[in-house]
Amino acid sequence: MREPVTNSSNGVEILIAEDSATQAEQLRHYLSAMGYSVTTAGDGKQALAAALENKPAMVITDIMMPEMDGYMLCREFKSSKTLKDVPVVLLTSLSRPQDILKGLECGADSFIRKPYDDKYLASRVEYILANQELRKTERQQLGVQLQFGGQAHFITAEKQQILDLLISTYEGGVQINEELERKQRELARERDLLHTLMDNVPDLIYFKDTDSRFTTINRALAGTLGLSKPEDALGETDFNYFADAYAQQSLADEQEILRTGRPLVGKVEEILLRDKLSVWLSTTKMVIRDVDQSIIGTFGVSRDITESKHAEQALRLAKETLEDRVAERTSELAQVNQQLQIELSERKRAEEQVKRLNEDLERRVAERTVQLAAANKELEAFSYSVSHDLRAPLRHISGFARALAEKHSSQLGSEAQELLKLIQEGSQKMGLMIDDLLNLARLDRREAVATMTPLNSIVDDVLKDLKSELDGRKIDWRVGSLPAVNCDPRLLQQAFANLLSNAVKYTRRQEHAVIEVDQMMINGEAVIYVRDNGAGFDSKHADKLFGVFQRFHSDEEFEGTGVGLTTVQRIIHKHGGRVWAEAARDQGATFYFTLNEKVNVKGTPSLVP
Repeated sequence: MREPVTNSSNGVEILIAEDSATQAEQLRHYLSAMGYSVTTAGDGKQALAAALENKPAMVITDIMMPEMDGYMLCREFKSSKTLKDVPVVLLTSLSRPQDILKGLECGADSFIRKPYDDKYLASRVEYILANQELRKTERQQLGVQLQFGGQAHFITAEKQQILDLLISTYEGGVQINEELERKQRELARERDLLHTLMDNVPDLIYFKDTDSRFTTINRALAGTLGLSKPEDALGETDFNYFADAYAQQSLADEQEILRTGRPLVGKVEEILLRDKLSVWLSTTKMVIRDVDQSIIGTFGVSRDITESKHAEQALRLAKETLEDRVAERTSELAQVNQQLQIELSERKRAEEQVKRLNEDLERRVAERTVQLAAANKELEAFSYSVSHDLRAPLRHISGFARALAEKHSSQLGSEAQELLKLIQEGSQKMGLMIDDLLNLARLDRREAVATMTPLNSIVDDVLKDLKSELDGRKIDWRVGSLPAVNCDPRLLQQAFANLLSNAVKYTRRQEHAVIEVDQMMINGEAVIYVRDNGAGFDSKHADKLFGVFQRFHSDEEFEGTGVGLTTVQRIIHKHGGRVWAEAARDQGATFYFTLNEKVNVKGTPSLVP
């Protein structure tokens, strides 16, 4: 049982008796918003107890409640000396005239019709409260017995109560009439919308009565039947437009639907119109019921599926044709597969033969590699032995020539002294060549030990070593930012030393010598280069440049043994790279090389002496 709940305010006190918590809260919300103090009770007994404890200015009560209904609550109020002057308003749907008579019998002051809106509720409450004093001064009870619906009703209500009840009843009737007119307008709009939709869809739509006579059809069906307007089909049956067999079956289907109430869904059938035109339809039919759920006819929708049916037939024919072609193609593929198996077998034999040949070739290559490795070792040993063995006689020649020049030069003529000088210079050059050959042989025997090394630090070390050879020369050194690479730093220092010393040597005749060391990208590969503006050489001999003892200048022009660039090439090859040169006589030379290495860190500019 719900206890009375009061919503306090400074307004007039109104008591609400309503067993529906939702309805009670809705009323409380409306009245509180208008400034009234509202108390709610869940049934008539609670409401009466709350009123006796705190007399309200008005009571609004539902009729149907447990324990004590609204009529009984009203009688209790009107029979109480304390509460009889409190207006009692009944919440009712006014669906029966007896509701009004019962309200008069119990002495109710007014009706509020369900459902209500907030504006109507406000006007009724304000009217009743405003006329409350008038009812106190004009109290005159009427004793009238009325016969209505075979029952006697004794009315003891006051004149003002009767008037208020009649006014509220009239207002309720006006509201009902307005709602009825609005619903009729909505129904007309919905009917127009339904006809508009029906006339704008391609499906065939129709309504029939229980005798299977058309009551409504859409324009699509009228066009199919050859009618100028849908109204021409009213009262007609399928027998007027279709072949007898279809019309009879359609009638049987509709009678079965009317008998069982079960719909007919998606029936596919071919029909013949009176003009012998064949049409395929997918039809759904169901019963129509009125407000009392009585069956009053049938409703049907037929979709023209003639095109899809023809497409289905064409597809079936195409499928059959395709299956025949697939069977033929399968037979052909079986023959091709048999031939392919033969070819694969022959190919497998050929592959096995090639495999045996490759294995034999690999064996021969391995044997040849071993032989070549042994030959290279013998060649290196021979080169080292020859170079080493040549040193002894060469030292004798050089020593005897030096002794002859120191002790007996006064006894020699000028021509003999010149020849002696040539012997000494030749032995010195021969010594340098032997030293270079020995270094070259050691280089071939040495394994490269790689470590990540900045190339700028190697160039800096080489430039420091070259200071003693510059002999006061002014050279414009242009050393760029070089990468750090995975290399043998000692070998690469030797390569840079040979390239840079050559650049120093071949620019000695330039008044303004420029030597550049930098990198560039060629086809996505980092390339290091050393460029000078010295004597250069004829580029048509560039392919011989890196051979042992190959020189493009005489000793009178530029000294050298012809082994330095060979050393550079072998060092670069040990690093998996390549080296090449570009030049022109008297226009300088550029030597390029790669190390088969991606740049790992950005280089830093070198220190220039």
